[in-house]
Amino acid sequence: MSAIDLKALLAGAGNEHDRWARTINPQFVRVLHTIGFDRTWARADGQYLYDSDGTRYLDLLGGFGMYNVGRNNPRIRAALIESLELELPGAVQLGVTALPGLLAEALLARTPARLERVLFTSSGTEAVEAALKLGRAATKRARVLSLDHGFHGLTLGSLSANGNSEFTSRFGPLLPGFDRVSLGDLDALEHELRSEDVAVFLVEPIQARASTCRPPATSKARRPSAAGTGRSSASTRCRPVSAARERCSHSSTGVSNQTSCPSPSHSPAATSRSAR
Repeated sequence: MSAIDLKALLAGAGNEHDRWARTINPQFVRVLHTIGFDRTWARADGQYLYDSDGTRYLDLLGGFGMYNVGRNNPRIRAALIESLELELPGAVQLGVTALPGLLAEALLARTPARLERVLFTSSGTEAVEAALKLGRAATKRARVLSLDHGFHGLTLGSLSANGNSEFTSRFGPLLPGFDRVSLGDLDALEHELRSEDVAVFLVEPIQARASTCRPPATSKARRPSAAGTGRSSASTRCRPVSAARERCSHSSTGVSNQTSCPSPSHSPAATSRSAR
């Protein structure tokens, strides 16, 4: 098998936006053109992205695990190179290998003692799907509760727990057995849990995918009361992202352009442009 020359392949790649539109997602490229995010990204270093003109952008996106350590983190790069050079056996189906067990052991050393096992997944929605299966298997119950405006992923099970019609309306019918309550409405949550048929309750303490919803400052965590005593409820204000964008202010001076606006959810990076 001949070697793959990535440098030469990228040098002759041509217009990457045209290719993306032709082979992957034309609508996404149209959105990028419309909002002015159709830049050609040349390299990345930690929290910064650099376009083909050399302009540096601060990447404010942090919702995915990789962004916690930054792009091209030197320690991670070194570990990846070392693992390849060791020629370790990977993805062994009839057997176990050392590295996953070592990672699981390190994770469990940092979690509460009641967590005794690790299930590795590749994405957030896969983790939610696993939680739905484990919850139903452990409790022998079927129902799943989540919150209005909550976002848990885009595969079918996770999507069924999604509290935003913008993400779900085109993909029905979704799975049965999924219900929602409002963030901060402890009375509604307690009412649903009293039926004792709920296997899983999915909750995001801070919601920010399709709306910006914060839990009420007056609400306190407590166990739902079967007797119905000591109840409390509080309203939660949710500000849709679209409305928030309308109130954004922009300023531009020379090569420095900073904005307080949240970036569109489908943009490659939430950016604040800084001087080169």
